[in-house]
Amino acid sequence: MAARRGVERAGVGEVEADLRRDPTDALGSEAHQGLRWHFDLDAAQCSGRRLRPRTAANRGDHRREEAPRPRTGACDSCRAFLGWAGTARSGDRAREGSVSDTATRPAPGWYADPKDATQARWWNGAGWSETTRPLPSAAASRPVPAAAPAPAVPAASHVPVAIAVPAAMPAQPTAPVSPYATNAPAAPIAAQHPADLPSSPAAWSRDPAQRSLANGYSAMSSYVAEVAAVGSPNTVPGWLMATAPLWAGGSIFVAVFLLVVSDPDLPIDQVPRWAWGLISAIPMVALAAVDAHQLKKRGYEPPNPALAIILTPWLYLGARGKEVRRRGQKMWPMELTFVICFLLAVGAGVAAMFGGTALEREGTRIQAASIRHQAEQELDKQVGSTWTLTCSTPDADWKLGSTVPCTATAADGRAENVNIVIAADGTVTFSAA
Repeated sequence: MAARRGVERAGVGEVEADLRRDPTDALGSEAHQGLRWHFDLDAAQCSGRRLRPRTAANRGDHRREEAPRPRTGACDSCRAFLGWAGTARSGDRAREGSVSDTATRPAPGWYADPKDATQARWWNGAGWSETTRPLPSAAASRPVPAAAPAPAVPAASHVPVAIAVPAAMPAQPTAPVSPYATNAPAAPIAAQHPADLPSSPAAWSRDPAQRSLANGYSAMSSYVAEVAAVGSPNTVPGWLMATAPLWAGGSIFVAVFLLVVSDPDLPIDQVPRWAWGLISAIPMVALAAVDAHQLKKRGYEPPNPALAIILTPWLYLGARGKEVRRRGQKMWPMELTFVICFLLAVGAGVAAMFGGTALEREGTRIQAASIRHQAEQELDKQVGSTWTLTCSTPDADWKLGSTVPCTATAADGRAENVNIVIAADGTVTFSAA
């Protein structure tokens, strides 16, 4: 009787377990399936129901014959214990899966793109992103580790785990075995080339790969655009300003000539010096305006042309050179030309000052000799003899509005004192002393 009851109870447990079996339990372990079967069996026994075993005669009949059985406190305790055991087993299995996923998940970084061996792709810790970048030139000759299976969905907590590097590397990069979307990198390229990674993230993107990559490439592209967009800094007005020390004096001469032609009675000697400086600055400002316009068309930020009024053209050329050097271009040829022309102009001015004084003295000496010769001819006409005029005043002191005392000696030995009067308008008269 006891053997029959045991067989009947086992058959009832099998039928109950077969009806209550979860299809997703096929993915579980054998230990878990055994736990579930025992749980269902004991639950059926504690439920107080008697099930009829499925036989060939009643296989098509899905109705169950149940006989009420009294429940006991032992069954309630058994049900509570089995429920606690199943919950604990499920929690252990979830924790094991989380640790396993974390241990096999590579850290986020730049890895060799399994779809294209010539570029790197960002691995965000859970899968491949759409952000790529070219590999360094030296990375083409280094072997790339074989691709590993993609990790599962990341758990709530991430624990960094060191990734083991395989002892033997292939000689050449190998293509991934599985499709590109299911390949995870084995070794980060960023660890091999830390200098290639951008240093600071951008604030406009949520993806760390897009932030770092966009920031690095935007900085490089802006630098290339800044250098390549500008043209040559050499302009005709700029070179004219560089040689201005040699021809700036000619502009003053032209201005004086135009003033004299327009008004012959204009007192040129009474014009103040600042006026002459302003006259010389007018062509400089015009050249600076044209030069600034051409520089702006070539991509520069030219200085204000009004700077050419002050210390023409030193200040404007200095500001111009600062902008040109900031854009990576050369300004020293124009600056060197200006310095050479300035030194030549200073040397020419010093030579003109000393040479003018010598010429003035020579002219005065020639003028004094001419006046003496004219006085001797006048005495010859009046007296009828040959006279020689000797003056005690040096030739350099013969000036307008002065009287020069002289001694006239005749051929027969006679001597006369003569005064030569030079009027303010240049008229010369002779009178006996």
